[in-house]
Amino acid sequence: MKAKAPEAALVLFAFACLSLLATFPLVLHLGRALPGDLGDPLFTSWLLGWDADRLRHGLHAFWDAPILFPSRNTVAFSEHMLGIAVPIAPIIWLTGNPILGYDVAFLPHLCDRGIGDVPAGSRAHGRSRRGVPCRPGVRLLADPRSARLASPGARMGMDADRAVGACTAIWRSARGSRSPCVVAAFTTQAFSNGYFLYYLAIVSAVVVIVELIARPGPTSDCVRMLGALVAAAAVILIAVGAVAVAYLSVRRQYGFLRPYDDWTMFSANVQSYVTVPATVRLWPAWLHGDLLPERQLFPGLVVLVAAAAAFWPGAARRRTALLYGALAAGAFVLSLGPEPSAGSHRLLASGPYLWLVRIVPGMDGLRVPARSASSC
Repeated sequence: MKAKAPEAALVLFAFACLSLLATFPLVLHLGRALPGDLGDPLFTSWLLGWDADRLRHGLHAFWDAPILFPSRNTVAFSEHMLGIAVPIAPIIWLTGNPILGYDVAFLPHLCDRGIGDVPAGSRAHGRSRRGVPCRPGVRLLADPRSARLASPGARMGMDADRAVGACTAIWRSARGSRSPCVVAAFTTQAFSNGYFLYYLAIVSAVVVIVELIARPGPTSDCVRMLGALVAAAAVILIAVGAVAVAYLSVRRQYGFLRPYDDWTMFSANVQSYVTVPATVRLWPAWLHGDLLPERQLFPGLVVLVAAAAAFWPGAARRRTALLYGALAAGAFVLSLGPEPSAGSHRLLASGPYLWLVRIVPGMDGLRVPARSASSC
């Protein structure tokens, strides 16, 4: 059932207000200020400006940005951000202000996610739409980790919800008509943030496995749904492959490899999940111990209570709780990196993250295993 226009407008307005509240006073300084610091946000603004310029010229010489001369394919030294640049390019063309483009990409994303979650969430999980918008709103305002999402690329990781919802809806509706939604959400994700390209692929695999186990329907339905997902995966691979060529070329030419010490340094610890940033008002006196922002992963009491409520008895909820419980457990384990530890105690000689790195092409280029926690 689709959301009615007045309802959709009301939800959009509510999420617009939440976004402005959570990022205030950024709205008063659009085009003149950046959220967060002047590190990654400033570089991303420049990159979005370059993307917009190349889009205006049909992507001619796109990979050869005017940096790090005489190196070639310098855009492939980092994220290319085309998934974000394409919709905001007209703003940069009209104003010549890539910082405004960055701000415009940063502010409305939660609104888009919230309005998209209403119909997707109700169809995928068989529940009233009234509760669906609470999830992204709670994550923005009650999750201490949201303070670190100053990059549109990091916020785009939240689009994983939409792809998972579409993927789940394929199974639960016994139709493949949601395949284009899977392709669109996954491709936008892949072109916006390389980390979540891999994490979303893992999440999608878990969705398929859980739905195969839980689905009571006939075998023919499962075959038809698998066929729809395989077709969607083929389109996604073609799109991703078109840009992966540049990254593979740079890797071969310059020998770019992440050192093992990077993975261990930027891995979460079990203790990370009871650590908050010093800027959070309520918890720092009790939940401190790790100064590295990537390892401050306490999700917030409201989020934990809401997650526990999902396991309240009820047949309609058990299947959804199983799915998202499996996703959260997987994200937690992967976030512990190649050497899972609790405090100073080593839990395993090597962890699932290292096993995946050894078999999944390109995953060894990711620097921060702890970011997988953001996919749950």
